[in-house]
Amino acid sequence: RLRALIARHIGLLPLSVLCIAIVFLLWFRSFSAMLLPLMEAGACLVFVFGLMGWTGVPVYLTMAVLPVILVSMGLADELHVFTRYRQHLAARPGASVVELVGSTLDDMVLPVVATSLTTAVGFLSFAISPLGPVRAFGLFTAAGILFCMLWTLTGIPAMLVLLGRGRARSQAQPRTAASAGPGG
Repeated sequence: RLRALIARHIGLLPLSVLCIAIVFLLWFRSFSAMLLPLMEAGACLVFVFGLMGWTGVPVYLTMAVLPVILVSMGLADELHVFTRYRQHLAARPGASVVELVGSTLDDMVLPVVATSLTTAVGFLSFAISPLGPVRAFGLFTAAGILFCMLWTLTGIPAMLVLLGRGRARSQAQPRTAASAGPGG
């Protein structure tokens, strides 16, 4: 019954967005750390479905899971980027935001690119399928993953710099094992 209720009245995409928002909010205890990835998810979905419309690809049944996959897989890098940023913020309280974001990117560019490219290549493997809907699913999922990678490496750092130290200061203290829980 719960599955039918979710499918009929809520939908998987709003549920996945809500789950991701809660994880970011609880882990980073920052409204901006929750909002920045959600902005990326929205931009990614607009990009992918706009690209589909522009290229004349219909919305196949295989595309029903595309938003959920892109929201969950496309935002995984932000958990690591924000955690590293918070570590730099705590370790170097006197550094400028530009320096902290630069150090974070120095640490995270290679892992973000490596994971995004391997994920995109995995989805691109569907491009050799003889079935058009499967081919389209693979191509547009890969395009969405690459879009999220570019956003993570350009948009997120720019927004962190624009937000400045004031909003990030509240999350500067590293979480300990005792405070890692939701009530912690």
